Parts: sequence; structure tokens; C-alpha cells
Amino acid sequence: MGSPSIVDLILAAGRGTRVGGTKGLLDLGGRPLLTRVLDEVLGSAAAGAIVVLGAEAERVLPLTRRPRVHALYNPDFRSEQLLSIRLALKALPSAAAGFLIHPVDHCLVTRRDLDAMIATFEASGSDRAIVRPRHEGQWGHPVLYAAPYAEEILALAAGDSARAVYRRHLDRVVAVEVPDDSCLFDLDTPEDLEAARRRLAGA
Repeated sequence: MGSPSIVDLILAAGRGTRVGGTKGLLDLGGRPLLTRVLDEVLGSAAAGAIVVLGAEAERVLPLTRRPRVHALYNPDFRSEQLLSIRLALKALPSAAAGFLIHPVDHCLVTRRDLDAMIATFEASGSDRAIVRPRHEGQWGHPVLYAAPYAEEILALAAGDSARAVYRRHLDRVVAVEVPDDSCLFDLDTPEDLEAARRRLAGA
């Protein structure tokens, strides 16, 4: 069933202008990209996912109709990402001990990576931990925040980003060393999409 305390916030509202289409709908290894992301999240120790939709929401919404997945619509999806994060945080269950901020662009993250992050968070015994994956010295995504950081993120000013909260608390960041670079992969362009397809095909 997974940890009852960690929720993955999947940000999937963007238009995907540079890649040529709404990212959650892109074909990735024979499945919609969002389906692949959700398969990994729901196969991990996370309790579930909150997915924020925007562009082509009516087409993306059916992909979220799964157990332990809650979908929200951001009517201002053309604006800053912080609005999507705020929507998701306001829907975070009160019992949650932590949350992952997971842009759907980071579509190759595996359940193994998520499990390692959640295990590290739970082993820390801290209600102020921030856990982030790292591969060969490079920091990746998603980032796992302890629940108390939600209020700090919600209080950010327009035009700011969750990175501001992260930077304030660098002394709280715990690295999880992961064996491959999936946490570094960010799908933004048609070339990135082809690279992701080749990787999943084992090419």
C-alpha cells in the first residue's frame, strides 16, 4: 500500500510548447508519459499522488482515474509553476509527513529512486528534512520536503518559486545517491523526447 505519509505532487499543467505538445499525453514507450510517471509513483512507497492539470485537461484527466490519485485543475496554467504547487499543497492530506514536488518533465524517475528517497526521509527522524536525489555529484528531481515546508511555500510571493524555500534550508538537505542519471533527465524538447524513447527501448 505504501507509506501513509508521503504524497507525490505531479505538476502536469504546462502546454509543452517547446516539445510540441502537452507532455502528459506524449507517447513514451507505448504509454502516455503521465501514465508512465504514475506507474512508477504508485509502484513506490508513496501513499499516492496529486496531479495538477492545465493544458488539454479534458484529455489528460482520464489518465489520472486510478486509485490513490487525486487530480486538480489549474485555470491559470499559463502562468507560473508556483500556482500549481500551491493548488497541490492546499489539497495535501493533513496526515502527510512529507511531499515530493515532481514536475512531469522528469519522466524517467523510477520507483527505486522514490523508494530510496522515502526511506532516507523516514530514517532521518526529522520533521524538517529535505531529501534530494544526486547522481555523480549532480542534484536531480523530484525533491522531497517535510510537511512543515508547505506553509512556507504557500507564503511565497508571486514570481517566486519553491527553490527559494529550498535555498533557505540548504543545511537541512540530505542527498540520496542514485545509481543512474534518471533523476537528472528533463524532457523539454523533441530531441529530449527521442532520447527518452531510446533509453526506454534500451537503445
